[in-house]
Amino acid sequence: MHSRRERVMSSAGLLMLSLAAVGVGRLSATRPSSALALAVVPLLVVSALAPTWPLVASVALLPFQSDNFDTTIAGLRVGPSDALFLLGLGGVVLGMLGGEDHRLRRLGPVMPYVAAYFALLLVAWVNLPSVQGVATIVQRFELVAAAIVVGGFLAAMGKLQLVLTSYVLAATLLAAVAVVAGLVNGGIAEELLGVQKNPAGQAIANALLIVMFNRKTPFRAPVAAVLVLGLVAAQSRGALLATVVALALAVVLSSSSRRLRAIAVIPIVVGVAYAAFSALPSSSRDRLVTTDASGDVANQIRQSYADDAVVKIKSAPILGTGVGLYVAGEAIDQTLTLDPHNVVLLEAAEGGVVLLTGFTLLTLGSAWVLIRRRHKHPVVLVALTVQVSIILHGTVDVYWVRGTPVLGWILVGAALWLAADDGDGDEAGPQAQAARVPRSHRPYPPGPTPELTA
Repeated sequence: MHSRRERVMSSAGLLMLSLAAVGVGRLSATRPSSALALAVVPLLVVSALAPTWPLVASVALLPFQSDNFDTTIAGLRVGPSDALFLLGLGGVVLGMLGGEDHRLRRLGPVMPYVAAYFALLLVAWVNLPSVQGVATIVQRFELVAAAIVVGGFLAAMGKLQLVLTSYVLAATLLAAVAVVAGLVNGGIAEELLGVQKNPAGQAIANALLIVMFNRKTPFRAPVAAVLVLGLVAAQSRGALLATVVALALAVVLSSSSRRLRAIAVIPIVVGVAYAAFSALPSSSRDRLVTTDASGDVANQIRQSYADDAVVKIKSAPILGTGVGLYVAGEAIDQTLTLDPHNVVLLEAAEGGVVLLTGFTLLTLGSAWVLIRRRHKHPVVLVALTVQVSIILHGTVDVYWVRGTPVLGWILVGAALWLAADDGDGDEAGPQAQAARVPRSHRPYPPGPTPELTA
């Protein structure tokens, strides 16, 4: 049953669409740009009133973070996924202000760690304030705090499985392109469908972990096979290493029955991965196993990134050199960069020991919260493995970019919502509908209902 507020908003949205359609028809011949703007605005407003679908679309587009579709705002890259995410987030906030109760208080256990990080981030910014620093803080708030809230909302509305399936399908497409590129070119391009191979590899790794530990994924076996082949073909060493560590962690933290299933499946995954590795040309195989900086140009550049970051850290070890102000290296030797390709070094350089402490609290604190709840819902293990994989990859590549951290923090929020201790943690069902009704319209007090706890 929809509230009066929802019925009024729906009617207003339909009226707005009708008026816009008339306006577009009149302007399309004489002023096409104005007609396009008029057509888009009401669609955005209506989407904000029904935030679930923009958020689902946003997550589905996460694997396709590409500069080809991005624009720059205040020095930050913003793409279609970001726009949809912010649109849906706005709808969630509007609903909460209107009295909708999605029981997002379930996210409380992780919020002290989130608050600690942003408080220390603010301290580092106050030390060297800048406009770019403000933009950086806003971006990280979106990528972490807002993502956690969105994850809780999607779980409350029963859409988490749809979100995960959409993401897996998108990443599987990237994996298939990686495999085809390997067969056709005898190697791999630096980009897959416009996506740089390292974030593409991490998206494929995320999808593989979801498939392995989420039994509701459709066509698990063939999808997993494509993802394993694509992960190797993408040749992202960081994504491969992070996946191996995440799988090992999952085996350790799983219950006995799930541990046995994982141990039975992992050899098959390793076999498929080895077959894909063997099919790569010798130059690609050598690159994947090379760790010596003297043997690979990319490794040499990354080592220069790290050396430059250490110099900056030593110059301001307590409060850093400024949030959002990191610049190091020289263009002439290809080491000029705004990020040392290591999130730990970046945090320490931007905010010194203060910000590094905050990031440590954020990551380890949220991981501990999930570990304590790992047996309460299957999604908790999915969230743990994906989050660990993303953060580990962030220690050898860029973390705060292209939506890389978003999926991990969305899963953190969803896992906390689903693993809540109030007796009402299953996704979908009557509680998802009840969450849409303002408190004043409910026939029962907020909390578990008799039919859900019987």
